[in-house]
Amino acid sequence: MSLLEMYLVKLGVVHAQQVLLLADGAPWIWHRIPALLERLGLPKDRLIELIDFYHASQHLKDFAEAAFSRVPSGKNG
Repeated sequence: MSLLEMYLVKLGVVHAQQVLLLADGAPWIWHRIPALLERLGLPKDRLIELIDFYHASQHLKDFAEAAFSRVPSGKNG
């Protein structure tokens, strides 16, 4: 995180019109990176958070399988 912080400061991230955080679903990313950007002075309204397509589709597939799978009726046959 300290290396990332150094690069963000060197790049002048606080002057960016928008910052896109594109990541997988790992909770540590969604907690630590926005907090880091806020600590560096980036206004919250300039941060856009987006889960990457691969991980989003994986979670949607898991949800669809759970939500729309056939539930046994309890009847034989």
